[in-house]
Amino acid sequence: MLSLAAAFVAALTAAAALAAPVETGTKRAAPGPGAKIGEATYYEPGLGACGKTNSAADMIVAISPSALENKQKCGHRLRAQYNGKTVEVEAVDLCMGCKPFDLDLTPAAFKKLGEMSAGRLTGVTWEWI
Repeated sequence: MLSLAAAFVAALTAAAALAAPVETGTKRAAPGPGAKIGEATYYEPGLGACGKTNSAADMIVAISPSALENKQKCGHRLRAQYNGKTVEVEAVDLCMGCKPFDLDLTPAAFKKLGEMSAGRLTGVTWEWI
């Protein structure tokens, strides 16, 4: 006969298996432990702080001076996620009005995360890749 403790453990194990999420659609990597959280906006780029001229169709981002680390992060890529959508962009410009973890994306990159009409996306997570 099973002890009460063994029956309890078996019941918990079964309940945990039933409560496990079902995988649907495209699997996206969860943000890692070094992920930052900020807001995302969009802008019309031109000559960036890293010395390249960019267009609205480029998958790039402008970030705060502290995040760009005195331009040491020029050309580095980051992955941003919002509401299950993901975009990868290259850091090529400064956003002087951004808070430390905010992103200023090109229209092409912003559209990968949300509707242009939103103007600003709050709770965007991102990390260097």
